[in-house]
Amino acid sequence: MPRIGVLVPSTPGATEQSVEAFKQGLREHGYVEEQNIIVELRYGEARGERLSDLAELVRMMIGAHRHLSSARSVGRSRDQ
Repeated sequence: MPRIGVLVPSTPGATEQSVEAFKQGLREHGYVEEQNIIVELRYGEARGERLSDLAELVRMMIGAHRHLSSARSVGRSRDQ
């Protein structure tokens, strides 16, 4: 089953709407969490030094990752 890693610089409560919008977008394209895709969420807890550590962990574990921030959203697939 495909996995997507989502790096969120903030806390779960602060970004709940953005994460849900991301998951809704996946559903609109036919991806249903736990049925045909796994979404791995990692939170930086608003501590910048944690994001690089988390990003490295996610890159090692999965084939694609997604970074959500209030300023911009950047996606990258290792298969591209």
